[in-house]
Amino acid sequence: AVMMERSIAEKYDIQISTLSDYVEALKKIKSGGEPKNPGFIWPENWINESLKEAGYYRHTILKNSPLLLCKYCDTDYSIYPISNMIEYEDALKNYINLYKDKLTYTANGSLLELALGNTYSTLTLMGNFLTVKHSFRKDKEYVLFPLSIDKQKQHLHGCGLVINSSCENPERVLMFLEWMYSSQENMDIWCYGGFQEGTNPYYTLDDKGKISYTQTNNPFYSWMDTAGRLAVCNTDHLRAPHYLPETYLDDYKQIINMKLQEMKLDQFEIPYNEGSVEFDKFFEVHNQLYQDAQKSNTIYQEVLQISTNPNFDIQNHINTMKDTGLEDAAKGLSKLLNETIDE
Repeated sequence: AVMMERSIAEKYDIQISTLSDYVEALKKIKSGGEPKNPGFIWPENWINESLKEAGYYRHTILKNSPLLLCKYCDTDYSIYPISNMIEYEDALKNYINLYKDKLTYTANGSLLELALGNTYSTLTLMGNFLTVKHSFRKDKEYVLFPLSIDKQKQHLHGCGLVINSSCENPERVLMFLEWMYSSQENMDIWCYGGFQEGTNPYYTLDDKGKISYTQTNNPFYSWMDTAGRLAVCNTDHLRAPHYLPETYLDDYKQIINMKLQEMKLDQFEIPYNEGSVEFDKFFEVHNQLYQDAQKSNTIYQEVLQISTNPNFDIQNHINTMKDTGLEDAAKGLSKLLNETIDE
C-alpha cells in the first residue's frame, strides 16, 4: 500500500491503484516544487510489488522464498527462479530510474521517514501500519492507497497462533487467548491497558474507535508491537490509529481474507503419511533443492545496494545468481512437486 500525506494527495488530485500510478504521483509532487522528497521506497518493497503485479507470488511450500516464485495463472506446479524473470530485471531498472530522477532517496526505514516528516509518501505492506513502532503526529492526516485489492494479485495463507510443544501449561495459554479474543474490552486491556479514566496515561480513544498516542512530540513508541502481532490473528478487535483512513480496517480485512483456492499449487498437499519412507524422502529431496537455491540469497540481497549505487550492474547481478544454480534448483523443485502429485 502507498501511504501519503492527505494535503499533498488532495492538492494534486492523486489516486493510486498500481505502481505506475504511484510513479506518476511522485512526478506530480516533484514537478510541483514541493520542498520535501516526494516518496521513500525500499528496494525490496518495490521488487515485491512489481513481481506481484506481473502475476507472481511466494508459496509456503517454498518457505516464502523471494528467489523461487509461482504464477497465479499456472495450472501445474511450475517454479520460477527470479534470475530468469524479465520482470525482475525491469523492476531493478525502474527502481534505478526512480533514484536517478530523485523520486526516491536513501534512508533507513520507510515508516520512520514518513513519521519524521522527511517525505510525503511511502510504499510498504498494509499490515505494517498496525504494528509500526513510530507515531505519526496528530497535526498530520494521511490517505492510504491499497495496491492490487484483487484476488488475482493477492496470496495470503493467513496466520495463526501455536503453542510450543514444550509448554508446561498449554490449557492456561488457551484460556488466556480465549479471554483476549472474547471481547473488544479485553483486547484493549491487553494492547493498551484499557481506556477507563485514570488507567491509561498514554493512549486516548475517540468516539469513532480510533486511538491516539498522547505524547505527540515523541515519534518513537511501542505501537501494538507484541499485542498487535497477536491481534492480527483475529481482525475483529483491531483498532485503527488516528492517522489511518476510516476505511483502513475494512480494506485490510478484505485483503487478508482473500484466498486463491482455485489455484492448483495453492492446494498442494503431500500425499504421504508423516513418518513414512515416502514422506521422509520427499522432504530430503525438497530440502536439498531448497538449500541449493538459497546459495543465491546473498547475491539477491545485493539489490539493497541499488538505493546507494545508481551504477549498480544489473546484468552482472543476474548472471551471478544464475551461476549459483538457481535455475537448476527451480527445475528440480518443479519436477519433484509434479511427480509427487502424479503419483
